[in-house]
Amino acid sequence: MAFFVDHFSSRDMHKLYSHFKDETIFLDIEVEHVTKDITVIGLYDGVDTKIMIKGKNLDISYLSKFLSHYKLIVTYNGSVFDIPFLKKRYPDLIPKVPVIDLRHMCSRAGYSGGLKQIEKELGICRTNPLVENLVGGDPYKLYRMWKGSGDEHYLRLLVEYNEEDLINLRPILHHLLKSVSR
Repeated sequence: MAFFVDHFSSRDMHKLYSHFKDETIFLDIEVEHVTKDITVIGLYDGVDTKIMIKGKNLDISYLSKFLSHYKLIVTYNGSVFDIPFLKKRYPDLIPKVPVIDLRHMCSRAGYSGGLKQIEKELGICRTNPLVENLVGGDPYKLYRMWKGSGDEHYLRLLVEYNEEDLINLRPILHHLLKSVSR
């Protein structure tokens, strides 16, 4: 897969999805804004989610082995934030595979804004109104509230928020691929 990273433009990485959709992982992280610590790493293979939480089940060694099984990573703004952030903290974590950044694909298709804005424009709804109304720093607040109180309610909301970020990447990608092929 390193060949594609070295020889394809990032604008063309989406063309690989049809060939590697069964070996694609959707990735999203949440970060503490004060300490810049990673609080959540979420992964979605198109069927199941795996949410790793700092202080609960975040295991970088396991995560590295897990990611090595995938040939394509899909993110939203991940080429600018998630991937560089992870590479800086854990240089050997991310395999050298193509990354499809949906934020850039959205921009080329005429959509602008963050993930929640794109979801709204495409008619993608979140299942829980509490989660749908969360914004930027809210996942960090949920993490702090869970750590401070031990109340699993906050942890469930944090996990649900990250899961919906992940799961919604797939229909966004499919929508964009249809518009590109027209």
